[in-house]
Amino acid sequence: MLGILFGRRLRERARSVRLTGPLVPAKVVAVSRSRGSNVHDYYVVTLRFTDSNGVEREHRTGTRTNRPLVGSKHWIRYDPAHPGRRSTRFVEWRRRR
Repeated sequence: MLGILFGRRLRERARSVRLTGPLVPAKVVAVSRSRGSNVHDYYVVTLRFTDSNGVEREHRTGTRTNRPLVGSKHWIRYDPAHPGRRSTRFVEWRRRR
């Protein structure tokens, strides 16, 4: 029961961060094609951003969008209360600066 409540709380927090978390610029530093599927292109992308405390962080995620180019800039939202928590980081691929 406790696990269900804790999971629900994390999902609600993640939703809140996705909608209202700080939006910071992120730069693609590495891209590789995943070998998981021959039908769809799937890329593993590493982005670098600086949080509100001035700490430079990296975030690794996957995407099936067009292959992002190394050096391209995108936006990322994160939880300022827990900037190291990967589960509350969200990349906005279409919104570029």
